[in-house]
Amino acid sequence: AGTSQPLFELAADLVTRPLTLLVGPEGGWSDQERDELRASGAMAVALGGRILRTETAGMAALAVLAAAEGAFTPETDLWSIDGF
Repeated sequence: AGTSQPLFELAADLVTRPLTLLVGPEGGWSDQERDELRASGAMAVALGGRILRTETAGMAALAVLAAAEGAFTPETDLWSIDGF
């Protein structure tokens, strides 16, 4: 089946190039789907040890990538208390 690398460890490199984020179904990818994705050049990444719902996993992955890009620094954080 292969191994997944933690997304937070790869995020800084991933945000420097175009990427497509695929979120698997709640039941997980089948072995055939995993094989086909890897054969097409997809990289398996993980968000941690917990199994997340499909709609939560996509948002969590985007948040990790946004943080790696610096989206939540004091200069760009639109939700900071100082911004009100």
